[in-house]
Amino acid sequence: MRQNLLDAGCSRSQADTILSLHSVGRMEEAKQWLLRHRCFLMEELHADQRRLDCLDYLLRNMDKEERMPSQ
Repeated sequence: MRQNLLDAGCSRSQADTILSLHSVGRMEEAKQWLLRHRCFLMEELHADQRRLDCLDYLLRNMDKEERMPSQ
């Protein structure tokens, strides 16, 4: 479980906290930590998607410029 948490991008501190909560049966609190981390990852994903969209826009415009005849 620890490796899975680390692979999911949790810090060692977060993983330790979640594992501790889980080991003493405080499942709801452990799940809340996981959900917060999931929200963080989703925000990062959306930010990365916006950056990719910007790059795609620039690339499309550069392709259009290359296809336009010189004047």
